[in-house]
Amino acid sequence: MSAVIYPSIIAFISLCIGVFLYIRWKNFRRRSTLLWCIGFFSYFLSYLLSALFVEGIIPQSYILLHFIRQSLVAVMFVLFYLGVVILFTKNKIWLVYFPAIFFILQEFFLIYQNFFVGSVSIAEKFHIAYFDIPFNIIVALLFVFYFWASKKRYLLFFLIAWFGDAAIMSLSGGIGFSNLFFTISILPILLLFFGVIDFMNKPYSDNVLDITPGVEKAVSKKIEYKIEPSLVYLIRESKARKSFKIFTDIVKTGIYGLCITREKPVDVRKKYGLIKTPVLWLTNVESKGNVVDPDDLEQLYFTLEKFILTAKSVKKIKNVVLLDGIEYLISNNGFDKVLNFVQMLKDRISETNAIMIIPVNPRSIKKEHIEMLEKELKTF
Repeated sequence: MSAVIYPSIIAFISLCIGVFLYIRWKNFRRRSTLLWCIGFFSYFLSYLLSALFVEGIIPQSYILLHFIRQSLVAVMFVLFYLGVVILFTKNKIWLVYFPAIFFILQEFFLIYQNFFVGSVSIAEKFHIAYFDIPFNIIVALLFVFYFWASKKRYLLFFLIAWFGDAAIMSLSGGIGFSNLFFTISILPILLLFFGVIDFMNKPYSDNVLDITPGVEKAVSKKIEYKIEPSLVYLIRESKARKSFKIFTDIVKTGIYGLCITREKPVDVRKKYGLIKTPVLWLTNVESKGNVVDPDDLEQLYFTLEKFILTAKSVKKIKNVVLLDGIEYLISNNGFDKVLNFVQMLKDRISETNAIMIIPVNPRSIKKEHIEMLEKELKTF
């Protein structure tokens, strides 16, 4: 394999992974995904520099290029490490001090060996032995723990890739930087690529609620309100009374329903006579039963998607969802994230015969925000 083909392949695959992760981040705005995305763009730049240098497009000295490349690779490792760690802890020792000290020490040594001693080979060996291999193993072990907890297939791809890269780096001295070494070295990045493809349409973990659809006893055959399927309705009101009235009117015709609300489920059931319809509590309070975390829009999206696709009646309207508490979601996530979340739901609903009802208190959010929601949704 020629000297330019190998870095070009790695750069291309890294760029693809970075683009896929950016698309995933744009949908759910998870910090982990953003860190991984930036990490792979950094990795892409490191190998792009290598390819351009080999082709003679970049005339800089090899020592300077080597230092920049190794620094970009180090950035990728640290960002991927942080992207995994923030899923488990908020401790500054693991989130800030440990990766920062590790990175700074490595940079000082690389500067010393590259520019003062002038030994690229020693700097390369040091980087592999004390940075590449340890960080690969640390990240791989974190993914082992994550995979053990959630059993997601993409995590299996990730952990094998990171362990594989550590093994290849440790054997590089014996194999040498030959065509065989370059060929084998592509395998981990390919595993990461397939893992990201699998990751694209799945939640981070098993936090999607398992809802058992239930149908209320039909007390009416006709829906009182004129409601069209495949639409998301926005209703301006301060107390969500009309929204609940429409929702209960629909579910009591024998249509599957799901209610997500800021009120306690027991109070909602008592107030509106809901017996079998699942009711989820939108709250930060830890509680037994079906509770939705307002900070986790990804969990909420996949929970709603799962219900929409599984709970299907034989009627024109397959199911109905009431999302009460959009103001609370905005206060926890910011308007832009919630708008993007609503847009995704709208697109998903439009592909089915489901409907969604979203009440909004015009006094609780900005006028321009309501106008933006009204442009996206059907006003009632």
